[in-house]
Amino acid sequence: MKEIETVHEEIERQQLLMESYKKYVDEVRHKGTSCDIARAVSGLHDRADELLKFDAIECILDNLGHVDVRFMSSDSVIDDANKTLGCLTTGGSINLKALSLVHVITSQDISRYAVATLGNEMFVVSYSSPDIQVYDARTFALQCHIPVPGLGSYCDSLTACIHNSCLYASDTHNDTIHRVDLSGSKAVTKWSVARDPRGLSVNKAHNVVVTCSDACKLREYTTHGTLLRETSLRQAGLNNIMHTVQLSTGDYVVSHCSTGAVSVVGLDGQIVCSYGQSQTSIVQQMKCHALL
Repeated sequence: MKEIETVHEEIERQQLLMESYKKYVDEVRHKGTSCDIARAVSGLHDRADELLKFDAIECILDNLGHVDVRFMSSDSVIDDANKTLGCLTTGGSINLKALSLVHVITSQDISRYAVATLGNEMFVVSYSSPDIQVYDARTFALQCHIPVPGLGSYCDSLTACIHNSCLYASDTHNDTIHRVDLSGSKAVTKWSVARDPRGLSVNKAHNVVVTCSDACKLREYTTHGTLLRETSLRQAGLNNIMHTVQLSTGDYVVSHCSTGAVSVVGLDGQIVCSYGQSQTSIVQQMKCHALL
């Protein structure tokens, strides 16, 4: 923040200098004689060159990094709401050194395994806990607990769906997905999946994509557990798959530990391309890519 405030002050100073320069140029142009203009022209050119040499905006981008944010309206909404509903995409670079810790939720020696947010609520599940904790996403104050009967000791992932107003939890030990209704009833249902369900995500069709690690399969289910598609990744040579996100093209982005990379996989289960660790990244080499 101090760096940003410093650059902000420098921008204001440069703005005053520019305004002062423009005012003087206007006075010379409108009130000065031909001789006045001839005498001043060399100094004005030199001063203009000096002002153009310093660009405070470029300075802050170079020092702090920047992110380009783009908004893409939803194609599933056909009325005026598509101007406000959609997704944000980011590009550019972020200076990780400028990031700072905002808040810590004390764990009391209990491991927190998965987190998801929806609206102003943050959902957290802990190791060997039979319920899901609900926090205020702004104040981080604990609001309530949602009991999930039969939830195993190892819940590897949580994901929320705003369209269906529900929360999904992967029960790795019991090969089960639990669905929690968030519309008011907090009703909990569940269904069985392939071995070792890990990461969960919600795709464009509002279905839940389950990454089954041991089975090396991706499974897409409706919000009530009807299997729509199964994609095997074993022939592609991907092992220990951890999490999957489906792109708007239909391809999947899969994180896995077999090659230490993130791969784009087609609906046929074949690798389209893979991305390894950047050689120029300031982040240490990751041993296992987990959540996307």
